[in-house]
Amino acid sequence: MKKVLMLLVAVVAIMACMVGCGQKSTSSVIPSAKPLPEESDNQKSFANRKLENEDLVAAVQLDDLWGYIDTDGEWVIEPVFEEALPFSEGYAAVCYNGDWGYIDAMGQPAFDGFIYEKEDSFVNGYAKAVLDKILVFIDTKGNSIYEVGEVSDKAGTEGYSYNLITSVDENGWVKTGYCVPIIDENGAVLKNEYYFSLIDIKTAQTIIQPIMGSIFVWSQDCIAVTPMIDGWYDFSLEKYYNQNGEEAQPFIISQLHEKISSQASLAANLGHGYFAFSMDESNQSFGICDLDGNIYAENLNIMPSSLSVVDGNPYVLCRDEKNSKAVFIDLQGNIILDNNYDYLSDAFSCGLA
Repeated sequence: MKKVLMLLVAVVAIMACMVGCGQKSTSSVIPSAKPLPEESDNQKSFANRKLENEDLVAAVQLDDLWGYIDTDGEWVIEPVFEEALPFSEGYAAVCYNGDWGYIDAMGQPAFDGFIYEKEDSFVNGYAKAVLDKILVFIDTKGNSIYEVGEVSDKAGTEGYSYNLITSVDENGWVKTGYCVPIIDENGAVLKNEYYFSLIDIKTAQTIIQPIMGSIFVWSQDCIAVTPMIDGWYDFSLEKYYNQNGEEAQPFIISQLHEKISSQASLAANLGHGYFAFSMDESNQSFGICDLDGNIYAENLNIMPSSLSVVDGNPYVLCRDEKNSKAVFIDLQGNIILDNNYDYLSDAFSCGLA
C-alpha cells in the first residue's frame, strides 16, 4: 500500500510531572536579566505559519535550557527557558526564572506574563494552571474560565491533585481527582484516598458527583463509573450515566449484551468512532465495534489499542504485552503487518508509524 512520506518532527521528551515554581512576577515582559534574542527570520517565518502547522517546531533542551527549533534544526526561539512544552493552539507553556507562563510564536509573553506555579498546554481551547495554589482553567485569551479549587502541594495533604486533573475534552468536560489523607492518632498518614468527579467547565455543572473509583467517558451518553471497594475496582457494580448525570443504559452496551454476552464491556477507545470490547469478564478475548453497536471482529486474543486511517484504510494496532509483540490488523481481525516488531507507536502519523 502506498505510504505518504512526510518529514516528521519528534518532540523531545518532556517532563512527566512539572515541579513547583518560586516567587511570581506580574510583569508581562521577560526580565532584562535574561532577555530573548532579537527576532530572527526563522522566528518571523514560524509566526506567520503557526496557525497552519504548529508541528513546524519542536521543544529541545541544550545546556539545561529549553528553546524551539524548526525542521532544519535552526533555532526559532533561543534556549532561555528552564522548562518548555510544545506549541499548542498558538501558545507554548514555558517556565522562566522559576515561574510559568505562555509565549506566542515570537517567543514573547502572552496574557499576564509569568504568574503561574504550574501550567499545561492548551487543549480544545483551554489549559489548566495553578495560580496562588488554586487550580484554574484558562482560555486562549488568558481569562480564568473555571476554578477547580486548592491543589495538594505535597503527598499526604488534602486537596486537588494536579496530575489527576485531565485536560478539557471535546465536550468541555474535565475529570478531577481530590486527595483525602487518612491519618492515625499520631498524625501519620496511613493512606491517601482519591475521589473523582466529572465537571462541565463551560456550565460549571458537576455531571458525576465525587466517587472513590474510576470515571471513563466513552461518549456523551456513555459514561462508565466503577466504584473502588477495599482497594479494588468492582466492575460488578459498574454503572453508566448520560451527559445529564442520569443513570442510563447506553445503546452501545445494550447492543454488546444482546449480540455478544451479558458480560461484554468496552475496553478501549480506538478513535475514529471505533471501540475495542472485552467479550466476557475474563478479559482474554476481544472484539471491535462502533458506537452504534455494529460488530466488526470477535474472538481476538490480543486487545486492540488504537486505530489509524492510511489512504482510506483502517489500521488497528494490537499489543501482546505478555509476549512483548505488536501487530496491525484490519477491522475484521486480519493481519496487515506481521507481528515481528517489539514495539509499534500508538498510531500511524502522516502515513508512517
